[in-house]
Amino acid sequence: MRLAIATSILLAACGGATAPSKPTATASSPPRSSAPVAAATSAAPTVAPPPTCEPLEVIVPEAPDGPVPAPLPDFEDAAGNLRPFYSALAEMQRGSRTAPVRIAFYGDSNHTLDGISGGMRDVIQAQLGDAGHGFIGFGSPWRGYRHQGVKRSVVGHYETFIYTRGAKPRSGGFGLAGMAALGGELNARHVFRLDPAQPPRRFTVYYLAAPKAGTFAIRSGRQTLATQSATAEAPEFRHVAADLPTDSTSVSVHNTGKGPIHFYGGFIERTTSGVVVDSFGVTGATWFRLTSIHDRFTQAMLTRRNYDLVLFQVGTNFWKAEANPARAAEVIARHREANPGVPIALISPPDHVTSKRAGHSDPRVVKVVAQLRQIAKTAGVAFWDFRAAMGGDASMRTFYFKGLAAKDLYHFAPRAAALMGRRLGVAVLRAYRDGLKRDPEIGCPTSP
Repeated sequence: MRLAIATSILLAACGGATAPSKPTATASSPPRSSAPVAAATSAAPTVAPPPTCEPLEVIVPEAPDGPVPAPLPDFEDAAGNLRPFYSALAEMQRGSRTAPVRIAFYGDSNHTLDGISGGMRDVIQAQLGDAGHGFIGFGSPWRGYRHQGVKRSVVGHYETFIYTRGAKPRSGGFGLAGMAALGGELNARHVFRLDPAQPPRRFTVYYLAAPKAGTFAIRSGRQTLATQSATAEAPEFRHVAADLPTDSTSVSVHNTGKGPIHFYGGFIERTTSGVVVDSFGVTGATWFRLTSIHDRFTQAMLTRRNYDLVLFQVGTNFWKAEANPARAAEVIARHREANPGVPIALISPPDHVTSKRAGHSDPRVVKVVAQLRQIAKTAGVAFWDFRAAMGGDASMRTFYFKGLAAKDLYHFAPRAAALMGRRLGVAVLRAYRDGLKRDPEIGCPTSP
């Protein structure tokens, strides 16, 4: 990667109480006007008070080049929907916020290996701090399911549910990730191998408490960190967290009782400030199907997780595309219901061509990109043109002939997914830098 471009921004003077961690998306207050000065020949000139906000440095690396030369698109955000996200990042950089800045990323099969989300995560965390990996699923939602930087294994039997196919859980739903694992076998367990170079960490388990449910334990090696009964009078979402020893190389979740446990997944975070990206990729995801995960359990999880930004890259699967406007509006409304004012961005699907000889993109993908841009505009959320970042018309054909796409001309090779994720990460950083330029008071303490 070429040399980074450092941009230093001197923020405006302000002081007083600390701003909330997620302010509503409103325009900044205009600067207060100076009080009138009586006419006098000896009046001294008015001197502005010195700034109380330290300047922020936002380093935006150059975007890596793809196989098709293309400028990196900017986020389209006429409504200013991303401003609270910029505020959260600025507060974190200033030290007034210690909680991680959390990003949720929903996607389809191009996200199931954490390639796009993983590439974006690497770029953003390198500049703004690594607060951990984020979400990791339980069970075996599909063959080869994995996340970047975490090795996982499952011992024993768990029935795994995903919202895009197969049976639905009898109770408790799919959860915020759209996947859940149900198991009652004694000593069945999930094991996650960790990088010991990245302590300290906290591991949080989301689960369903219900009548006649079993018990489970969180362990690191042979050390039991927490034990939990999942029994409750009525079904409800619950969570339990355990701080891991600084020398931990693994964390595991063991069924310790005979009753079933309904797991929604786990979250690996550091106990320091920084950015976390929760990757929620599910094979076959569409806006039509995504609405099915939003029950009272998912809404409670979204409120608990309290995201600072939610990204959606859904639209590659073209069936029922005519329902996208209504279904996307429903999903956006449910996220806003769980977290009022949450910043949201829609990301276009990748390019697609119908054959290796096609000179132009599949008209369906061109239509869906335009459709999603309009959905974002109508809903007052941001939009980013992923297809343009690939190179636009028929760019997937070039990706294929460069060995960067599968024969189906839909799916990326792993290194191409990471490449496009890094380009997206640079676009996020650039949007943050430009947001600070437009409104230098973001993240400053409020005026008295």
